[in-house]
This record gives sequence, structure tokens and C-alpha cells, in this order.
Amino acid sequence: MKKLLAIALVVCSFVSVSFAGGSTPLKISLFPKLGLPTNQVVHGVDLGIIATKPEEVQGIQLGWIYAGTSKKMVGLQDGFVASSENMVGLQWGFVCLATEMKGIQIGFINVSDKMQGVQIGLVNVIKTGIIPAMVVVNASF
Repeated sequence: MKKLLAIALVVCSFVSVSFAGGSTPLKISLFPKLGLPTNQVVHGVDLGIIATKPEEVQGIQLGWIYAGTSKKMVGLQDGFVASSENMVGLQWGFVCLATEMKGIQIGFINVSDKMQGVQIGLVNVIKTGIIPAMVVVNASF
């Protein structure tokens, strides 16, 4: 396992040099501001050992405790707490939060300001929805 982590860190250091101007295909973070490479745009895989929060991810974002984006997430977002300003795709976690959501939220608690899609969980809140709160399933189109 230690060898695999060491190899991943070496690969990330080379990736950060070659993609320093724009996006990166792989980012590994211990915390949101402590990750390799330091790019804030990920087009590929964003792994948060504890937490991760770049500006944008297009692809897969996985965080053990927290997976979030400050601007845009397109694809799959998974973490104990999953959070995004503008989410398109599947958001999965214990708590799922989105300002604008297009897709599916699956979690114990799902909260979205604006939604085009379905929420599945114990507590589902769509603040601008016809029915703002539901248990088990909520939807807005």
C-alpha cells in the first residue's frame, strides 16, 4: 500500500508540471488546500484522502469525509458530505448539498436550492420545489 501511494504521488508531481496552466487528469488531496497537483480544475479523477474541494471537477470525485466543489461538478461525486455549487450528474453521500442540481442525489439527507431531477433518502429538501420537503423520494423537473 505504501508503494502504491508513493507511486501515485510521483505520478501526480509529474502531472502537475505538465498541466500547470490548466486542468489536471488526477488530483490527490489530504485536505482541500493540501493536494497534488495544486490545480483547481480537474478533468478526470479527484481523490480526497480526508477532504477535497477544487473549483471544478468533470469526472469522478471521491472524498472520505468531504467531497466538494466551489463552482462546478459534472459526473459522480461521493463522500460522507458531498457538496457543490452547480452539480450535474450523481451526488452520493450521507449528506448531499447542492445550490443547483441536475441529476440524482442519493443520501440520508439531501438538500438542493434548485433541482431538476430526483432525490432519494430519508430527508429530501428542494427549496424551490412544489413540495419543498419529502421523505424517501422527492423530485422536481
